[in-house]
Amino acid sequence: MQNSFTINRRTYPRFRITLSSCCSKSDCNHVIEGQTHDISTEGICIIADEELPAGTWLDIYVKIMDNQEEIHKKGIVIWSNKNDAGRYKIGIKLEGGKLNPIPIVLRTVKAKNKY
Repeated sequence: MQNSFTINRRTYPRFRITLSSCCSKSDCNHVIEGQTHDISTEGICIIADEELPAGTWLDIYVKIMDNQEEIHKKGIVIWSNKNDAGRYKIGIKLEGGKLNPIPIVLRTVKAKNKY
């Protein structure tokens, strides 16, 4: 008999938030536009029109809504899946320092409530 639930082995919670983002492979200048699906302390999930294979190193830029500040992180693609809309959902593990998602989420909520 198969379980009807899955065990979440994540250390940190994910926050579902949509922000403008772009990324480029660390070894080239080709920029891939997208948006975040969710963020956490150690990872980001983005939605993009192009596939990025697992193992690809990226420079990631996420734009904060309230003042257009850009957060820059480096990361590695862990997985990539095509969704029903023909776009790619890409899971990225962040390297070189953790992200503090709570202030980003609060600033985004505040900016959205302003409009």
